[in-house]
Amino acid sequence: MPAKRAFANINLTPKDEFDSSVVGKSLKWALTAGKSIVILTEFVVILAFLSRFKLDRDLNDLNEEISQKQLVVDSFSQVETQMREVQARLAIVKKVDLSSLDIQEYMSFLTTTTPKGISLSNLDLSVDRLNMKGQSGSEAGFARLIAELNRSGRFSSIDVGKTEFNPRAGVLVFDVTAKNKEETK
Repeated sequence: MPAKRAFANINLTPKDEFDSSVVGKSLKWALTAGKSIVILTEFVVILAFLSRFKLDRDLNDLNEEISQKQLVVDSFSQVETQMREVQARLAIVKKVDLSSLDIQEYMSFLTTTTPKGISLSNLDLSVDRLNMKGQSGSEAGFARLIAELNRSGRFSSIDVGKTEFNPRAGVLVFDVTAKNKEETK
């Protein structure tokens, strides 16, 4: 039977007392941990470098999206301006109480009471007064107009502001203001 061989553990490297000391153990641990920290730091730097490309692409995409949305908003700015103008006009119209002033009735009244030979160049009609500027071919036609306005009973007062004869045209130019009765009550 063969003889058993006994193997002995033989370490030919000399043992250093520094490795077994506290400073040696601390330094060995610091070097091992330092390597790990350096590797982790390099990994984080590489991740940050690679994520930069994705973040740059996302930033460009967002800038393009913002530019497109700004173009859409700018295209609607003219429509918004027009809508605001329309709303302002509607607000003015709402302020005017058209129910108290029947324009169609007034125009019918003026058409029937204005004698022939009289032409009106300006007619200002409001709730409280009527202002007429025009010209008459004769004094009689103008007097008839004033009489018709007075006879209608619509006005509390009739004021003849200006009358002058235009010899070139051969007409009487006048300015008449009549105050409505409804407003003076």
